[in-house]
Amino acid sequence: MEVYLVAAPGGRVDGTVLPVIRDHDGDFARMYNAIGGSAYVIRPDGYLGYVRHTPTVEDLTKYLGSTFG
Repeated sequence: MEVYLVAAPGGRVDGTVLPVIRDHDGDFARMYNAIGGSAYVIRPDGYLGYVRHTPTVEDLTKYLGSTFG
């Protein structure tokens, strides 16, 4: 399974170990109504599995553990 971080053109991604894809044209943001600080997980089957506009590390970790455990 491949994992990428999709980030806004000016989004801070300091410290990530993931490969970064910049949403330069804003296509991802428009399609998913992304606002600053949002987190989305698109599952390997293409479905949107997690959406939070104010995510926490704990919440995302819990989701990932229960889904991909």
